[in-house]
Amino acid sequence: MSATSRTDSGFTTLEVIIAFLIVTLALSAIYEAVAGAYRSLAAARLRQETLLLAQSHLDAVGAGGTITLGLSDGLFANGVRWRQEVSLVADRTRLPSDRVRPYWVELGAVDANRRPIFELKTIKLGAVAL
Repeated sequence: MSATSRTDSGFTTLEVIIAFLIVTLALSAIYEAVAGAYRSLAAARLRQETLLLAQSHLDAVGAGGTITLGLSDGLFANGVRWRQEVSLVADRTRLPSDRVRPYWVELGAVDANRRPIFELKTIKLGAVAL
């Protein structure tokens, strides 16, 4: 009797399933990395846009004449909530005119979850209300 040799070619079902499992795990890890990068990009864009809006808002403080003391809040054009506080500078430095005073202006922005995005602080010179 002669022995015939049988050569197996191809993959077993178990090998194919394991290969699909490995590819699926690799693709899901890549997807999570890309999705995280997109979320970070969106957050960075929102922060940059909000910062530009806040700088414009600070530039407008006192542009119409006198500066109003106190708290105010609202929404920027991109939907981010802001809060502004204006107070007199405690240290009365010698200014060339008694009609101008230094004001401390703080402007903060928070996201939809009320987490701070940033806070800007500056000193503005404004006219004294008569």
